[in-house]
Amino acid sequence: MTPRPPLRAQLAGALRQVVGNRYLNITVGIVLLACSGDEVLLGFSDGINLNDINASLGVTIAGLAHILKSLPDLLEGLDYLESEFPDKQA
Repeated sequence: MTPRPPLRAQLAGALRQVVGNRYLNITVGIVLLACSGDEVLLGFSDGINLNDINASLGVTIAGLAHILKSLPDLLEGLDYLESEFPDKQA
């Protein structure tokens, strides 16, 4: 019987799987954009005042970063589908 890895290594591996999940990253990005987008757009429609920059702008930037982080995985998936099904291209 092989020995089990230490608990710290097991937790680190599980955490890497959750954090590296492409579906979770794009979902988090979309949720962050949806939650903060309205407030940011309303702020911009009232005029940009540097004294009124608040957390919603930071949340919007974080949402965009999450979406950009997951784009390479999505493009890789599209390339795979294109190579597997060349006759089904639109």
